[in-house]
Amino acid sequence: MNNKGQSLVLFVIVIPLLFIIGVFVFDLSKLYSEKSKLDNIAYDALYYKITNRQTFAKAKSLVYANDNKIKIDEFTDDSICLSKDTEPILGGVIGREKYTIKTCYEANVFNSILRIEKKDD
Repeated sequence: MNNKGQSLVLFVIVIPLLFIIGVFVFDLSKLYSEKSKLDNIAYDALYYKITNRQTFAKAKSLVYANDNKIKIDEFTDDSICLSKDTEPILGGVIGREKYTIKTCYEANVFNSILRIEKKDD
């Protein structure tokens, strides 16, 4: 019996599924990378503000120097919250035009030790 037709049908069905899974993995890795970058920028801006006793304007310029698409939701003497909109590759297919990534950090000084921790989302 000849199985060439069955193999072709399986190939035609499996290849698009593998492609969609690959794009989805790439999309998630891009979102994770953007989240990590946003976390680092928030941590660095808060650390810079507190350790160098800088003004808010200088600390905000540090944020925008790294990425000008970031929105500063909150920036106080001891906390910072940033957000950023990113466009997914596969978003139009699943109905999402953009993802909003958010991060918040809070600084505490205890026994003259600076602790910068991520706030619970």
